[in-house]
Amino acid sequence: MPRQLQRYAVLVVLAASPFWLPASPVRPFGEKFRMTLASCWEPAYRSLSGIGVGFRSLWRGLLQGPALLEENRLLKGQIKVFEAHEETHRQLSEENARLRSLAVITPRGLVGKVAEVGPSVSRILLITDPHFRVAATLSKSRVSGLAVGTASGECRMIYLPLSEEFQAGEIVLGSGGRSFCPDGVPIGVLQGVQEDPSELFRWAKISPSVGLSSVEEVLIVAWPSSDSGS
Repeated sequence: MPRQLQRYAVLVVLAASPFWLPASPVRPFGEKFRMTLASCWEPAYRSLSGIGVGFRSLWRGLLQGPALLEENRLLKGQIKVFEAHEETHRQLSEENARLRSLAVITPRGLVGKVAEVGPSVSRILLITDPHFRVAATLSKSRVSGLAVGTASGECRMIYLPLSEEFQAGEIVLGSGGRSFCPDGVPIGVLQGVQEDPSELFRWAKISPSVGLSSVEEVLIVAWPSSDSGS
């Protein structure tokens, strides 16, 4: 056999040796070699796996892109609507705070004050309401006191000094000052005077100047008030 053919035969035998070596009971490579090979291959495998996951995510994003853009557009529209509602609520709250405790009057006198303000309707606290109170002065004697509503639906003037002289029939006027009611607005007419149980003051019933059950139109008057902070 020529030398060149012998050389090729040796190469073929060596190339084929991995196929018949595992059949031998003796392993050609040690355990340490196989572990080293595995540890070297693992980072590359992880990198290739990460690249595959990235391509799958990119492909999924390309397929879902139009739907995501439409969803994003709808969400932006909802956010704008929410912001508009929030701004409207803020403006109404500011308007409510500004208008609360303003005097409500007619040409005949005081009706009450603004208690709550809504978008189209406001609630008025009448002078006969038990939560109503306003500084008041008698027209002739200039005696000062407090005009309040009662649970029985009456209006009274309380804290009238025992030492002061005044008479039934005097007109009760708003005192002005830091009260929400302007100075000189009629509240009602003073009626029978009673002794206070504490014997420190007197009180009297007030007949309102305005027929509260028949009011149709009123005027809201802004006046410096400790309640409204102005």
